[in-house]
Amino acid sequence: MGHYDNMVERDVQEALKEQAEKAAQASIDNTLNERGARYGTFTDHAELSQNLKGLILQHYFLTHGKEQAPQLPAYMVEAVSMICHKLARIANGDPTYDDSWRDIAGYAQLVVEELTEKTRTNP
Repeated sequence: MGHYDNMVERDVQEALKEQAEKAAQASIDNTLNERGARYGTFTDHAELSQNLKGLILQHYFLTHGKEQAPQLPAYMVEAVSMICHKLARIANGDPTYDDSWRDIAGYAQLVVEELTEKTRTNP
């Protein structure tokens, strides 16, 4: 393969790479546009989601006393976090999108299953 052939091969590879990058960006843009249409703006959602999480944790520590409050296991904290995330999507976007409601039920069910398992193994 000569010098010219190497240059052509390099140009073809660069063109293919550029085309793939544009396609990937278009896919990301499409996803963001779809999510924005369904859930509202990301910044509004993020603010509401973080406020909900903060209020719940603040209330937990106020209710139980900051020093005496039992530490919540990671699975409970994550479930509360994801439920707040889904509630913020509902409040900020389309409240009739049933997937958000199913997700909330799913996260709650995961906690119930974990608690049930712990009760079975540590009666």
